[in-house]
Amino acid sequence: MRSPFLKIVQLYWQNMGFRLLFLALVASAAVSKIAYHVGFLVYAEEFFNLMFVVMLWLAFHLGIVIKRQFAQYQSSVFPRYRLYHLAGMACVYLTVIGLLVLWGQGMVLDLPWLPHQSMAGVWGSCLLASLIVIGVGYFSTGRVVLYGYCLLLVLSAFGAQITDIYRELPFLVSVPFVVWIAGLGIFVWRLSKLNEESFEYHYLLSWPPRAGSGWQSRSSRSQQECSKKNAGSAGERKYFRRTNFLSRIRHWKTADGEGPKLIWSMAWAVLAIYVLAFFEISWMSDWLKNVYGNFLIFVVTPLVLVTVSYYRRLIFWGYDVVRPVGRSRYMKDHIVSVCLDALWYWALTVLVLGVVPSLVFYADALVWPQFLGFFILSGSLLFLTLAVVVFMVASESAVSFIVNAGLLSGIVAVLFGVSAEMTVESYILCCWACLASGLIFIKRGYHAWCEKEYV
Repeated sequence: MRSPFLKIVQLYWQNMGFRLLFLALVASAAVSKIAYHVGFLVYAEEFFNLMFVVMLWLAFHLGIVIKRQFAQYQSSVFPRYRLYHLAGMACVYLTVIGLLVLWGQGMVLDLPWLPHQSMAGVWGSCLLASLIVIGVGYFSTGRVVLYGYCLLLVLSAFGAQITDIYRELPFLVSVPFVVWIAGLGIFVWRLSKLNEESFEYHYLLSWPPRAGSGWQSRSSRSQQECSKKNAGSAGERKYFRRTNFLSRIRHWKTADGEGPKLIWSMAWAVLAIYVLAFFEISWMSDWLKNVYGNFLIFVVTPLVLVTVSYYRRLIFWGYDVVRPVGRSRYMKDHIVSVCLDALWYWALTVLVLGVVPSLVFYADALVWPQFLGFFILSGSLLFLTLAVVVFMVASESAVSFIVNAGLLSGIVAVLFGVSAEMTVESYILCCWACLASGLIFIKRGYHAWCEKEYV
């Protein structure tokens, strides 16, 4: 008889998102290490950055999977359920840490300005960051995800200063390890006490979002679909005769719920950044001045905001029989609504973190064609990324998911490396390519969603 412990570990491996991220982590780690030993240091650094990003996503997804295993009634009624699952969680977590330690063997990873004995503080900080990201995935609430993202931005800007602290005060090297162990203990204690009365019990992200939500293919319910079309056509004409496009978008947002008020959360985060820069906190001022080095901020920030805002509604992007709207019009309204919200978040991010700092610090040195092209390129890449996400969520093919995600990651990595040094002609060409590709994926995603049925 197979051990319950092995079955629990197998549950993690059977999760498609976890499996793909784990394989991507192993592949990027292997390639970066090989490139390092061969002497291709540039490629080693690029794949190391990819490995780091994948590791963060893996930690986030691990928190989601842990929540899925513990936030259910079996955890309270089955004997030793929590014990076995805690052991499985520890095994998976320690396996990932062990692989990263193995990856570091034979590689000189010390920072030149940091004493060798202080490098332990850097590793401890990485362990603490992984636990924080797991916690963000575990709580699975929009605000926690947003605050976790803001915290990651602050830590990335403050990274060099953290190493300086370890250099100046070596006795603080053990602090992140102590906090990590204490946080891990609190996390395990919380999992052992989790029940339906806990505030985080009812929040759960998943990937794909439709997992466990009742999706069926269109062909399996073709007869019911035909009846819906016949029954809903008259109601659709009556419903849309007195409404315009923006009114329909407002209607869907009112009916589905506006979601978390993320714009105020971001406003407080931006205010904190400007306050620190106003008081001439060097590391924050340097981060704010590095406009061209923050290209991905202008892409990822609005993407995170719109994803958090639309996640719950994205699960139910199916056809609701009580709505007097045809499937085609319903999907068009929602897809365009997502794109408009992404445009609004992008414009706000570019304004407060790009345009204003550039005008304050580099007003006399700005070359306006390149300046505008840089920001428009970030918006075009955001549109392409959002279009690919819409398509991938609707796609049921694991191969399609891997191929499209891999190609998108490659495009993002290339544009991130050259975005600050491109000519006006290059900006125009890349923007048109991103917009055209995004329209293709939007069309594919639209047709894929029209084939869905929520039952």
